[in-house]
Amino acid sequence: LDTPEKVYVNLRKECGLSLKEERPVCAWLVCIKGPRYGKDYRIVFGKNYIGRTDAMDIQIIGDNAIKQENHAILSFDEKDLEATLICTEGGGITYLNGKAVYTPQILETYDVITMGESEFLYIALCGKQFSW
Repeated sequence: LDTPEKVYVNLRKECGLSLKEERPVCAWLVCIKGPRYGKDYRIVFGKNYIGRTDAMDIQIIGDNAIKQENHAILSFDEKDLEATLICTEGGGITYLNGKAVYTPQILETYDVITMGESEFLYIALCGKQFSW
């Protein structure tokens, strides 16, 4: 059995983690092809910058064809409850369901996003039936 001191320390750790994660998940990107096959990435309200460095909201390690910073942006609008895939100037080419993205594109659940050598499935949580 844990001592009261251990329980207290564990509760403090859990509280600290929950305070850090203030922005609830709205959707996920799930890698279905590429070096990070099977890994999921949380999408939160607002802009989610995608790249390889730890400065990015969504850091995709192992696919050197993805730009280090701002390869693309996935923005989740809290009011409209929609996700938009945005290409960035100087970012890499991003594909949505096999077509290059040059203008902002609204995402639907099960859309396939291709960046570098990787493919990601977009899965929404928030929408017409549920939101935080």
